[in-house]
Amino acid sequence: MFYTTSMLTVDQVAEKLNVHRNTVINLIKQGKIRAIRIGDQYRIPEETYSQFITASEVRPDNVVAGSKVLG
Repeated sequence: MFYTTSMLTVDQVAEKLNVHRNTVINLIKQGKIRAIRIGDQYRIPEETYSQFITASEVRPDNVVAGSKVLG
């Protein structure tokens, strides 16, 4: 697949999600975030990042019963 958007590093995605970089790497390895491997580094197309955010959005129809909101 050819990507026309810019690429994000693992650290950039981790910063945007406010998680540790290892969490992003685990999401990539689990297939939850699509990435491109260049040498020993991953690059995440911005459109893939946006798709992940959209798919992860919590709406009333996809909230797990019994889950708690922390805050």
